[in-house]
Amino acid sequence: MRTLVSGGPILSCDEAMSSHEALVIENGRVLAVGAQDEMASLAGAGAERLDLDGATAMPGLVDGHSHHQHFAALQLGTVDLSDARDHDDIVERIRAVAAVTPPGQWIRATPVGEAHYFVRRSYRDLTEQVLPDRHVLDRATTDHPVIIQGWTPTTPSVTAFNSLGLREVGIDRGTPDVVGTVTIEKDGEVPNGRLLGPVYYYYTSDPFWLSILAKMPPPPEGIWDMGARAAMATANQAGITSAYVCHAMHPEHIQGWQNVRDADELTLRVLAVLDVANWSFEPTLEPTPDYIRARLELATALTQVDDDMMRVNGVTLGRGGVIATGAFRHRTPYRHPLGGMGGDAAAIPKWVEEMVVKYCCENDLRLNMNMYSYLDHEDFFHSIEPYVEKYDIKSRDWVAQHCLITSAAQAKRYAELKFQITVGAGFGWGMGDTFVDLLGEEVLADLSPMKRFVDLGLNVSACIDWGPSSPFEQMWLAETHESAGSGHRNLLAGQVLTRQESLATWTRNGGRLMQWEGIGALLPGYHADLAIVDRNPLTCPLDDLPAAEVLRTVVAGQTVYDAGALVHSDAR
Repeated sequence: MRTLVSGGPILSCDEAMSSHEALVIENGRVLAVGAQDEMASLAGAGAERLDLDGATAMPGLVDGHSHHQHFAALQLGTVDLSDARDHDDIVERIRAVAAVTPPGQWIRATPVGEAHYFVRRSYRDLTEQVLPDRHVLDRATTDHPVIIQGWTPTTPSVTAFNSLGLREVGIDRGTPDVVGTVTIEKDGEVPNGRLLGPVYYYYTSDPFWLSILAKMPPPPEGIWDMGARAAMATANQAGITSAYVCHAMHPEHIQGWQNVRDADELTLRVLAVLDVANWSFEPTLEPTPDYIRARLELATALTQVDDDMMRVNGVTLGRGGVIATGAFRHRTPYRHPLGGMGGDAAAIPKWVEEMVVKYCCENDLRLNMNMYSYLDHEDFFHSIEPYVEKYDIKSRDWVAQHCLITSAAQAKRYAELKFQITVGAGFGWGMGDTFVDLLGEEVLADLSPMKRFVDLGLNVSACIDWGPSSPFEQMWLAETHESAGSGHRNLLAGQVLTRQESLATWTRNGGRLMQWEGIGALLPGYHADLAIVDRNPLTCPLDDLPAAEVLRTVVAGQTVYDAGALVHSDAR
């Protein structure tokens, strides 16, 4: 059966960024794109017809650095407080869950506001401007331990327990006011339930807080399968049909995706990459040569690149981290929001990087490097220098991820080495003001330098990573480089992408990043993976982009998300 898609622009996202009147799909593949009359004739009288009714069809989007599975797993089984208005609202939401939860079982709640490090909304926007204390949370339940979680660094980071929650984790009047770098708020001598400091779920290495987390119940069996399924739904609703899951991926995370594939239930094309040594999610990890070699050999054994929906290829390594914890490496020391000093020390030693580079060269394993700072780039270039000619690094199609702060000279070196680049415009949105405050305005010229990479001829892929969660808002950020909070728009740094360049980073460039033929464009023979959107992202006003709504998402010709706004008729 053929399907004719028409009634709105068809963006092929080929090199010319051409637009067409109609598209014909057959057996999950694009048969042709072109003029309406020609495509209608090709489709034939018996074809199904999808009327776009003025909407725009484009290739399904490719997320070049996805954490959808991780974030979905974090949220599973929690009370959603993201849009909570005040303490009474929080109490009612937790009370409703407590009513159907066995006594004694933990009740976990999401952070208040936009998740992770973004600042558009947080607990400060509650009417009371603070998280509730134990007395307020006890109004919701005294039969269940309760925690309002922190997921990742904010300033200040805070979490909250009810009275039973405090008892379960061993915090009482005898607990000092400050333990390690964690502050226990008290009313007089009695803890009030709020803790401040590195009290979140990743990017924390505080021993006291890690001991608290160890007293929490373990994740449920099958959490990564469930996380993958929830992640697919979230991604499909955003128009995403392919995801490069390339950071913080442990064997059990990859297996979660594989289990969904084995059940023939994937609605997202996934390319997974095993992490060699991820200190951010394994804060107590002390890597040894045997450990690193075992991970590299596992990555080699897991490699498979022929499946149409689920592939595994390569390894990832990152040595630095986020600035909010002081883990961001910089040439000069700086005082980070937790009160300590950040500098040039790396969480993962350089010998690990050298060992990984050597193994990847000798075993033809694709390497992904998470790069945050000038020092990360400098160290890496030093590590690969002995192998550049001997193993022809330029032919390896290796990947530099994030490239959060990258100088012009460093970008040029990546171009010389023919690296793939992933860049998240959201990093500037979430942390731009923090970088300026801690390191100075001079870093703005090198912050998320997407245009710099594009102008050098590198294949640049965009990503959601930590957010914002809409790819179209990310496209908006690629032009505005706005920082949340201050609203500063980094236009003077010269890193503004054109609309065509920005859309390419979410489509054909992503297909190249994933080394996956047939995705990222709507061309004859390509997979019929589509995102149908209520406006044309190439021509709509810039500030209308973030509000773009996905009406339908299609993978291999099959609808995987439908907002119910389009007419799909039978043959006629």
